[in-house]
Amino acid sequence: MRPHEDVHGFIAGGINHEDMARFFFFSLAFDQIRKEEVAGDLVELGVYQGHTATLIATMARRLGRTAWLFDTFEGFSERDLQGIDVAVQGTAFADTSLEAVRAAVGDTNVRFVKGFFPDTANEVPADASFCLVHIDCDLYAPIISSLEFFYPRLAPGGFMIIHDYSSLCWNGAEKAVDEFFADKGEPVIPLPDYSGSVVIRKTRAPRSDSNWLNRKRADCWRMSGYQLPLAAYPTSLEPAGGRRSIGASGEWETPTGCIWLCRLGKAACMNWRSTVTSHCSARERQ
Repeated sequence: MRPHEDVHGFIAGGINHEDMARFFFFSLAFDQIRKEEVAGDLVELGVYQGHTATLIATMARRLGRTAWLFDTFEGFSERDLQGIDVAVQGTAFADTSLEAVRAAVGDTNVRFVKGFFPDTANEVPADASFCLVHIDCDLYAPIISSLEFFYPRLAPGGFMIIHDYSSLCWNGAEKAVDEFFADKGEPVIPLPDYSGSVVIRKTRAPRSDSNWLNRKRADCWRMSGYQLPLAAYPTSLEPAGGRRSIGASGEWETPTGCIWLCRLGKAACMNWRSTVTSHCSARERQ
């Protein structure tokens, strides 16, 4: 992310000036998604006036993906004002419209989905997956529906952020999150933002072919002219001992015990991590 550029839409109208912790968390999450190449689109449920949606849409454009924005764009639905949320004022957050949000967020790489969720869930393709899901619906019914629909579609390593969990104001948010994640492998992690968001990251399978760092290393080596099977990369950042000698043949024994041919000629010594890092840095500057 580019915080000095991206912050303007987030704080437009002064609504989020006191919530910069949330802005910087989103920035860090987006950077991690990009670094780890987590697959999938981005989605927000509960867009209101579109301030957080400007960040999500910006990241979708930079990644070449789609930002899905779900909302009634008319405030709360009476269908959700029941149970734990029966006393909530039905006129809250009605000062918005699809047209106003579209003007603020833009259309490029964005899908606006207007209506009552989960009725509008059929807009999402059956094979869709998501790298980031932001749920800011305040009430129990839409939050639990969002969790039930999007959690199975959250990519391994993806972020799911739920607003208002620790706000001490929206009891339905806390109830929905507690009930849904009580039997899941991912614990909820509180964030120190203005309204007490929580986050989970979808668990990855512990397999070598799902190791994002190994995939990036392999990609960087291929870009540099080297070839090595993905499974041959070590899981640690650096070989035991820090350095490995390379003989005249160019053979180098990796920490996993594999022997492979580097096209390095008669180099006497090599720092494995710094070499990979320099190739990756050069690639990212392109």
